[in-house]
Amino acid sequence: MPLQEHPHLRSASRPRTTGVPAVFLDRDDTLIYCNSVTPDGDLGDPSLVELMPDVYEALRTLRQEGFTLVCVSNQAGVARGRYGPAEVDRVNARLNEMLDGMIVDFRYCPFHPEAVVEEYRHPDHPDRKPNPGMLLRSAADLGVELARSWIVGDKPRDCEAGSRAGTGSALICGEHGRTAEGWLMARDISDAAEAIVRESRLATVHLARQQIQAERAGVSGSVEERGGGEAEKPRGETDVRSAS
Repeated sequence: MPLQEHPHLRSASRPRTTGVPAVFLDRDDTLIYCNSVTPDGDLGDPSLVELMPDVYEALRTLRQEGFTLVCVSNQAGVARGRYGPAEVDRVNARLNEMLDGMIVDFRYCPFHPEAVVEEYRHPDHPDRKPNPGMLLRSAADLGVELARSWIVGDKPRDCEAGSRAGTGSALICGEHGRTAEGWLMARDISDAAEAIVRESRLATVHLARQQIQAERAGVSGSVEERGGGEAEKPRGETDVRSAS
């Protein structure tokens, strides 16, 4: 069914302050082979679905770390008339079957500015990456905290969609480091998963330290307010200065 309307976009545009963390995953040439198994780069045949190396293990690692997994993909093959929404659903179902159901939500955008199929022609659809519509609506529906979430993909438009939605971004590009935009660079999806786990744990530790410091500052301020600037002495303790 074409994604013509977006009733959740308005509420989803306000970032959540609490919720579950998620990893949004591009599909083609991130989770499954695409360009190497299709002559036109549009995969609509479930019999061609083949996991890329280490995908199952990487996603299992993310699940064990507490991330909700969501697949978000541009499917311009629908707009080009090469297959329909039903074929997209069958490919997604086959993929999740191979992953033992680890992905809890599939979102795709069938729109394209140069669509052959008129109903799927749109100059800049809010769901088409690098626009963040798919991420925002999925986050709203699943209760995802975007600030603690990530996107993983093999193209800059994937990472740009994450940046616009307020997530971290990991670009699978065969290299290590960070891009000029601040996105993580990873050799493959296994490398990306390890980096996300590492970064998330560091962020958790940093947040915990900030909370401890804030609590200490609050206690100190409360004590000074009660004692007129001096720390309150334990009950029964003698002030040595006054005794002398």
